[in-house]
Amino acid sequence: MCEGSACLGYRLKIEGDTSWILGFGGFDFLPKTRQALFTEIVFRCKPKPEYQQVMKESEAGVLHVAHMDMQGMRENKFKALWYGSMNHVEEILGRSSDLRSKAKTTFAIPLNLYQEMKKGTP
Repeated sequence: MCEGSACLGYRLKIEGDTSWILGFGGFDFLPKTRQALFTEIVFRCKPKPEYQQVMKESEAGVLHVAHMDMQGMRENKFKALWYGSMNHVEEILGRSSDLRSKAKTTFAIPLNLYQEMKKGTP
C-alpha cells in the first residue's frame, strides 16, 4: 500500500527478462503524469540496448520503456533531455515522483476502490 492507494506493479516475462508495465488512463485518482484520454498499458518488448553510458543503472534482466538507444546524441543534449524530463514531472506533480507515479507501479488505485474491486472477485 502507498499513500492511501494500492500500488499494483505488473511485470511481463519476455525471453528471460522482466518488463515493467506502465498504466495510463482517464481517471482523476491517477497521478497527473499517468492520466490519458484512453486506458492503456505500455511495456518494452525488446532487449535493453548496450549503452556507452547510463544516467541510472537498472537491475540486470529488467526491461523499461525508458531504455532507448540514444547513441549518436551529444552528451549535453542527452543530459538536458533527461534532467528536463525529471523537472517537468516535478512541475506537473508539484513535487518529486513517488511510488504512485514511479515506473515500478503500473496502477495506483485508491484503497476504497481496490477493496471494493476485490470483494467482487470470486
